[in-house]
Amino acid sequence: MIQVVKEFLDFTIDHENKSTIKDEARVFTTALLDYAKQKLAKPGIDNQKTLAEIEEIYARRQRELAEARKTNAEAEKIEFETSIRKLKVALGSAKVLLIGKQGGEEILFLKQIDNFLDVLKEFELEK
Repeated sequence: MIQVVKEFLDFTIDHENKSTIKDEARVFTTALLDYAKQKLAKPGIDNQKTLAEIEEIYARRQRELAEARKTNAEAEKIEFETSIRKLKVALGSAKVLLIGKQGGEEILFLKQIDNFLDVLKEFELEK
């Protein structure tokens, strides 16, 4: 039985190229295995491409969020500085109104205004 199989496999089917059934089967199975390997590798490549696209979208979103945080921080800084300036004007105005007064409460209040204005000046120095 084994001899019959060997004879069958050694039978020449392509006389031009002198290839046997065994040769053609080897070529066919090699091609089939190569095709299967390529098909199996393709989902991996597609997955890697999809993963790279996702990572790019995520990185772009992180940059956008960072830019928004920076813009918000800059706006908050401007608002804070504007509030400090308004407060200084209001305290300065109150001080001007109290300078001519001679009572103890007024003098104490003027001293507190001066101390508070000194604190506000420290914020300007920290920039």
